[in-house]
Amino acid sequence: MAISAKFLLPSTRFTCTLSAHFTEAALIIWGVFMRLSNEGVRANALCRSGKAAFISAMATLCFLTGAAFADTPPTVAIPATAIPATVTAKTTALSVLGADDLGATTLVYTWSTSETNPVAPTYNRNGNNAAKSVTATFKASGNFTFQVAIKDNAGQAVTSSVPVVVQQTPTSMTLTPATLRINPGASQTFVAAAKDQFAKAMMPPACVTFTVTGGGSVSTSGEFAAAATPGAYTLIAISGVASAKASIVVNAAPTITTPASVTSSTVTGTFVNASVLAADDDAETKLSYTWSATGPAAVSFSPNAANAAKATKAKFTKPGNYLLQVVVKDAQGLTATSAVPVLVALNPAKLTVTPATVTINPHATKQFRAKAYDQFNVLLAPQPSFTWSAQTLTISTNGLAKADGVPGQTYAITASAGNLSGTAALHINAAPTIITPA
Repeated sequence: MAISAKFLLPSTRFTCTLSAHFTEAALIIWGVFMRLSNEGVRANALCRSGKAAFISAMATLCFLTGAAFADTPPTVAIPATAIPATVTAKTTALSVLGADDLGATTLVYTWSTSETNPVAPTYNRNGNNAAKSVTATFKASGNFTFQVAIKDNAGQAVTSSVPVVVQQTPTSMTLTPATLRINPGASQTFVAAAKDQFAKAMMPPACVTFTVTGGGSVSTSGEFAAAATPGAYTLIAISGVASAKASIVVNAAPTITTPASVTSSTVTGTFVNASVLAADDDAETKLSYTWSATGPAAVSFSPNAANAAKATKAKFTKPGNYLLQVVVKDAQGLTATSAVPVLVALNPAKLTVTPATVTINPHATKQFRAKAYDQFNVLLAPQPSFTWSAQTLTISTNGLAKADGVPGQTYAITASAGNLSGTAALHINAAPTIITPA
């Protein structure tokens, strides 16, 4: 057993220090010598091997010499420190050093926080001699007071403490909206949300600096104002080492690639097919086409106000000059227009004869009348001149027919005007015949 012992002889105030490898027998011999010399001894020794063996040997020595053996409490050689003491990340290095009469290597260091904290830090080691130097890892920001208990083998302890402040540090950020399509001259406010090193919201919110590249402007509060020039831009928000980006597209208005046209600029019927085509910086399929018309009467379009309306049918209700106009709108409300003129000509389309059927006696007369209508089933004004015919019957130029044909027969009465014609049927009664004489 290796013993280093220091003895104080009261009568001579002489201090004798022995540092050698003593056996228990050697200590006994030393003790007998001191006893025979009638010297009182106060002994303080350091065990460099087993504690139990040391205590046994020292107890024997003290019994023989009458020495008082004292195991004094540990002391703080170097107070607890934290580097850094103000933490902007997640860890700090804690250190302390104790001293003891039995040697610093026998000391046990145990770290804790003195205040109640809902999220206590953790240590890479604790409760052993190596814990005189530890790394504390935090899970939340706040004020902490670290206390270390330095304990010797006898359970005697001394403490040291050090305060640490863990500050919230912006380390990540999100921007809302993350993407934006906006019209020239319009504005949009972006919201930046910063989180600290523990992924918790900054309280109070972090100070954020906004910038924009490519065009437009952004205020200190994050309000973006689009420039008049379409294009792609990037908005950047920065707070400390945290940053986020948002992609912005300043919308361009649709462009007409194929102007509005009709299958015929002069319409003699009731409808005409119209078409147009546009392009957009987003997608043509997202464009809507809305048709309208100016002229003497309303015009209906089918389809309309849809992407499919790039090809539509315009239906008229009255002759005259019309201007068909189409507004092409993108998803952001920007528009382009195109127009085409159309003449709806008056066109006689139908001729009717009344009465449509009639039966009269032989040699009687019947007045027929004719009417001509346009393509909208409206009476022509003025009415055209009509030409009459009645097969073999006699008919005047104004439509008066005479039943001078064969009784029992039916004759077609026809009125015509240009390429229009209409017919009616005139039946001549036949006289009764005697089938069975009286």
